[in-house]
Amino acid sequence: MENKDFFCINYNGKEYCMQSRVDMDYAISVWLQQFKDIDKKSVFIIFGFGHKGYIERLSEQYKDNRIIVYEPDSDVIKSQYNDIALFTNVTVATGADGKMQYLSALENTVDFLNKSFLQIASIPNYVNIFKEEYVLFKNYIKMVIEQVLVSKNTVINDEKIRGRAYIYNMMKISETTSFLEMYEEFKNCDFSNYSAVVVSAGPSLDKNVKELKKYKGKVFILCCDGAIRTLLENDIVPDMTICVDPGKNPESFATPEAAAIPMFISPQTNYELSRKITGRKFMIKTRERTLIDAIYEYYGKELFAAPTGGSVANTAFTLVRVLGFGKIVLIGQDLAFSEGKLHSDAYAEDTIKEEVFAKPDIEYVEGINGDKVLSDGLFKLYREWFEKQCELYPDTVIIDASEGGALIKGTKIMTLKEALSMSDQNETIDFEEMVASVPYSFADEQKKQVDEFLDSVVKSVSKICDEIKRELNNYDDLDRIIRNNVPNQKELKKVLEKVMAYLTKLENYPANTLFNMFENKQDYEIMEELAGRESNSNNDMLKEVRLLAKTGRATLERYLASGKTFKEQWDIVWNS
Repeated sequence: MENKDFFCINYNGKEYCMQSRVDMDYAISVWLQQFKDIDKKSVFIIFGFGHKGYIERLSEQYKDNRIIVYEPDSDVIKSQYNDIALFTNVTVATGADGKMQYLSALENTVDFLNKSFLQIASIPNYVNIFKEEYVLFKNYIKMVIEQVLVSKNTVINDEKIRGRAYIYNMMKISETTSFLEMYEEFKNCDFSNYSAVVVSAGPSLDKNVKELKKYKGKVFILCCDGAIRTLLENDIVPDMTICVDPGKNPESFATPEAAAIPMFISPQTNYELSRKITGRKFMIKTRERTLIDAIYEYYGKELFAAPTGGSVANTAFTLVRVLGFGKIVLIGQDLAFSEGKLHSDAYAEDTIKEEVFAKPDIEYVEGINGDKVLSDGLFKLYREWFEKQCELYPDTVIIDASEGGALIKGTKIMTLKEALSMSDQNETIDFEEMVASVPYSFADEQKKQVDEFLDSVVKSVSKICDEIKRELNNYDDLDRIIRNNVPNQKELKKVLEKVMAYLTKLENYPANTLFNMFENKQDYEIMEELAGRESNSNNDMLKEVRLLAKTGRATLERYLASGKTFKEQWDIVWNS
């Protein structure tokens, strides 16, 4: 790697010098000048590690900011990482798992607040040397930002049905088991030669679903919620089902046979559907930290945050991959409006509504059979997520046996019969018994403690609302003080300390999660206003205080409105 006193990279038979031959310190200083208007929300996403001085100086200059580095050549890290004074705010993704580490770092860092403050840059020469990897670097950022925006719209538009889901699943948390308990049980088995079949409800499912029946026990069958009717109508009982959608039609699980199948759920699983399930429920977490996480952690447990591209099939794929299955077979994964339908025949509302054709993101894409199929932006997002998984996990055989719909690049295209024939020699495994034998997360005494704690948290909502009404008096005092262009500093300091202390107190209440379920549009508006203030360094002190008074009052009023909505949704869940 080293050429005399200069750091060089050998790539594709060529040698590239990665440092200035005159003054390296000056070269680094010039590179750092591109970063302007940096505030505490800024996140640095850097393509390449290069000469150690770049990232070392960046991490030293911006100690309070997160820095994510994607280095496509692991030899660079081996050469440059020794004796480097990096701070804990730096994540370096490289090597065989580098793409996965990079994507995971993005998903865990980029959010609605900081998406506009991303500082994206590359080490000199890297774009020219690693052209294909640079495209991947940029695409991953684009994909994560799209997921953040979709998440925001979903949170705002679906907050009441999501809230009802959370209310029910939270109050029943003591009856659930963490997915990680299953992982611990399954990791003792070698499933590298076994297939997991992820069954979705696309129109093509009707073509080949019957093939599954004779492979029960030879493959692990995970059924996405909307496909359960199609499986049961064909006398196929999956090993597990999954539902993470608050808006899912609960009638799909109205029969005792469907309800008895164990299910992967999240805090957002439709509450009426969750109520019907008599089989075991295995909990996974959402991206947001909630009271459910805190309860599990209190008892020394942990919830698994399944990386997802936004669809239940994306989540299902992640779960079977983590459980160790060497082959993952997708069926019914059309990601297109195949044959004028949205879903398989047994799924309700299976015809395309006219407004679909008026969507601005509707387009024809390459089909799995070489034809062109009609798709849209959401399907594209899900499809690209699967394609990224093919890049991230090259050792996992990912087969698209949907026999219809859009092409998922990177997957192996087979008929379901061909895909399942690879399991002919496998010994039969009683997956149903394996799932049933997974230890429960909470002992009986712990279940009682959890239920009592949750009852007390719910009761505290009314008390906190009364407390907030009294606290608003401090904002009346603050408004009075700052009307004067030269406010009394002693009086101002006293009131500011009160309002800031209460906002901190409010955030630390266990019931804070319940308030945050509702009135999210107001919350995003407050965050956007604060983000605008923090990005403008020219604000004077009095303007800062006036904005604090405005957004602080708005925050408390939002809590009051949310508390009222919580009580209304609580009554719908438990008293309707």
